[in-house]
Amino acid sequence: MGQESSVKASTLLKANSLSTAAIWCLRIVVVVQCIGVARWALTVGTPVMSTLFNEQAVGGFQWSEEAAIAVDRTAGVCMLLAAGFTMLRPCWWVLLPVALWQGVLATAIWYQGGEAFSQITHFAHATRIVAPLVLAIVAPWPRTFSFGRFTTPCAVTLLRWATAITFIAHGTEALGHNPHFVDLIFSTTVRWLHWTPNQQVVEMVLTMIGIADIVVAVLLITLRWRLVAGYMAFWGLITAFSRFTAFGPRALHEVLIRAANGGLPLVLYIYWSQPTLNKANEKKPPTHKDSTS
Repeated sequence: MGQESSVKASTLLKANSLSTAAIWCLRIVVVVQCIGVARWALTVGTPVMSTLFNEQAVGGFQWSEEAAIAVDRTAGVCMLLAAGFTMLRPCWWVLLPVALWQGVLATAIWYQGGEAFSQITHFAHATRIVAPLVLAIVAPWPRTFSFGRFTTPCAVTLLRWATAITFIAHGTEALGHNPHFVDLIFSTTVRWLHWTPNQQVVEMVLTMIGIADIVVAVLLITLRWRLVAGYMAFWGLITAFSRFTAFGPRALHEVLIRAANGGLPLVLYIYWSQPTLNKANEKKPPTHKDSTS
């Protein structure tokens, strides 16, 4: 009897875990954003470099240019190596530093300030920071630690909250008509439609987008509805790709580093598309005849 209960519990746990497809989706998201950060550091230079190099009067540490560039490029190379390791086999001792560096990048933007809504950068970057953390939880290697039966609930909770927080942050920026968002719409329409929209039209569109972002974020937290996750995955990928449509190939790293904005809700969509715990494990109850035989 005890053995049957143990087998059933193990089956239930396996049925309710992230599928191979969901874990691979998460791995690809982390790999893509690592490549994006590496390209950012090795070609343009990240906010970390400018924070280290800038004068103290403008929020910098006044390092030498050579030292600041060396730190940034070293981090870029490390992110490329992390992408390779993660593609071959996720390692928690690689993924945790990746998450930490994503946090450092957000902190550098916040510390410098000067840009619209830079004070909520950590919230806007929640998906980028959490993606490698969740992968370290669901696919740790070597298995020196485990959350046991709490692995999937912990991972799904982090995925839901990180996605919701990022969408709320972006919704807040859209409602505040972030100049960068305005430029994205203007540049995309001019570049592809050869049409310059009215400022009021752009602001109205951003207001609608902001409301929608906040509404779906609340729904993601309050409801287990895969259609919401699917919409957020689609919209997250569209908004990430808008950097390319607005500014062309030179903004490729801007697209790649935002892979988690659509990738994390896509992982949730895949997970919620799996058979539910009850359906995966429903068993016809024994009849009276069976129990007496």
